[in-house]
Amino acid sequence: MTCSDCGATIPMDDVEISHPVQRDIRTRGDIMIRRRGSVTSERLECKDLRCYGLLETSVKARGDIILRTSGTLLGALECRRLLVEKGSDITFLNEVHAAHIEIHARVTGALVSSGSLLIGATGAVNGDVTASSVAIEPGGELNGAMNIVRAKPAP
Repeated sequence: MTCSDCGATIPMDDVEISHPVQRDIRTRGDIMIRRRGSVTSERLECKDLRCYGLLETSVKARGDIILRTSGTLLGALECRRLLVEKGSDITFLNEVHAAHIEIHARVTGALVSSGSLLIGATGAVNGDVTASSVAIEPGGELNGAMNIVRAKPAP
């Protein structure tokens, strides 16, 4: 497929990573990083991302990012929906931006949602959160500032 903005060819393939990869990845398909897989690069672009391994890159996903991993994620994350699954323990060094965020594990870092942010019963956020609405289920924790912002009206 050819990008309408720059004319570059963009693959449509789904990508599965089960070993260390040290290059940028751009696809309109989905990416799965297995437990032994890792991506170390400048940029990763995809539709949906499911990560059980290690990310040392900035990620821009047009769809969902689902994380079930432990460690420090070095790059910025931007997506429509972020889900951090139970069993994870993640430190984000850069702000995370998503339309909707769900946290069901331990997360450290700044989270910014243009819509809703949910901290589940098994979730704990150590850092500031910004969203249009924030919900914390019984048992969930927030150790940081909570900033509620108004939704921008549609043009």
